[in-house]
Amino acid sequence: MGHYFVFAENIDHLEDVIISHQNKTSLGHKEAFKKTYAGVSNKQHALFVAVNKNLIQHLSEFFKPKSKLLMKELSFEEFEVCVFQINMKDNFAYLNLEMKQPNSNDAQQKAYLKKRIKTSQKIATPPQYFTNWRTRKKEIIFQDDKNNLRLIDTDGEELWLKQLNERILGNFEEIDIYKNTRIQVLASTTSQLLLIDKNGNDVEPFPYNWREAASQKTAVFDYDNLGKYRFFTVFGNSIHLKDRNNKKISGFTFKPTKSHIASTPKHFRINRKDYILIKEESNLLHILDRTGEQRVQFSTDAEFSDQDWFLYDNQFTSTTKKGELVQINEAGEVTISKPKFETSHQINAINTVLAVISENELHINEVVKKLDYGVYTKPQIFELGEDIYISITDQQANKVYLFTAHGELVSSFPVFGTSKIDLIKDTNQKLNLLVKGEDNSILIYEY
Repeated sequence: MGHYFVFAENIDHLEDVIISHQNKTSLGHKEAFKKTYAGVSNKQHALFVAVNKNLIQHLSEFFKPKSKLLMKELSFEEFEVCVFQINMKDNFAYLNLEMKQPNSNDAQQKAYLKKRIKTSQKIATPPQYFTNWRTRKKEIIFQDDKNNLRLIDTDGEELWLKQLNERILGNFEEIDIYKNTRIQVLASTTSQLLLIDKNGNDVEPFPYNWREAASQKTAVFDYDNLGKYRFFTVFGNSIHLKDRNNKKISGFTFKPTKSHIASTPKHFRINRKDYILIKEESNLLHILDRTGEQRVQFSTDAEFSDQDWFLYDNQFTSTTKKGELVQINEAGEVTISKPKFETSHQINAINTVLAVISENELHINEVVKKLDYGVYTKPQIFELGEDIYISITDQQANKVYLFTAHGELVSSFPVFGTSKIDLIKDTNQKLNLLVKGEDNSILIYEY
């Protein structure tokens, strides 16, 4: 491969070119270009390549108003690219214009960089989508390296900024605290639990201020989906419960644990029964009912890993230190598989999909995908209607992978990105993938 100089009016355009090159979405990688370019001579004195929809707009500027309108009405929908070649010989100029229709199998859907947003400060947390309840449009929320919470629209315009004193724990969550469709964003820090409306204002009686430092992200449960939220906050080896009015809930009788609580409490429902899972740093697991009493008693000699617990196939599922899959059913029966994961594995699951990254192998249920060696994020699972997607990011090579629930790599992935992602379907049922790019940029891919 040769070396090239690329010139542009500003650095943003150059960065876009680099990202397109890394994603293999630049013109030279398009099948329409490859097929069209194959039809011209290898020798030429001048060569021009254009994307037709851009070429029409450019050429129309050279015509008078009436002709300009006619020019803009030209349609090249079936011809994406044109190649224009000039050869000089014996005082003659030989012109050759090539446009070819791509084959039907060339029109495979691909991911492309829809928007690249530069930010004024470095981005500290993976950007997430936030729903504006009034417009139903998606906006973007993140925290910068100055601990400011920022909400911007998908064009990069800042909607509000809120100064915090510390970094948030975990990710943001959307809730509807009063069940009136007015969605708020929930965020927790070591000293506060914040609930913020779409305009950046605190929702009363939030924030909740803690007298001691919280050691995990606050969990929020709405057992019956009736707006009766319960906020579980961990302080070392104890859990405090509050309702949406910042009042302490006294009905939860779970006593302080012997070792510190290792992760945010989790809530699962199987049939009509609720289960609350609390894991200690000693890897002891408690499976409780709503009142904090042990709901499932079990016994095992297995040493659990430091991974979270999930509900998979209606069983409480995690791994052991040996890399075994361990499952506990409602009756307390423990099932342990043969070791198949490396010590440094990371696990995520929903009831129908189990995803584990183990060194360079991604396990999606029974499918195993070998990847390049790298430093991977914990698998993320997105349920979007009837479709389920699994994402991981190689933070060493800055590559984002997206797989289906059947273990198939989505066409044109991986793409450039440096963080965990957020994923939605827009009103046209297109996938919109949100990810951090460089330290001060946010990327939106459409598929």
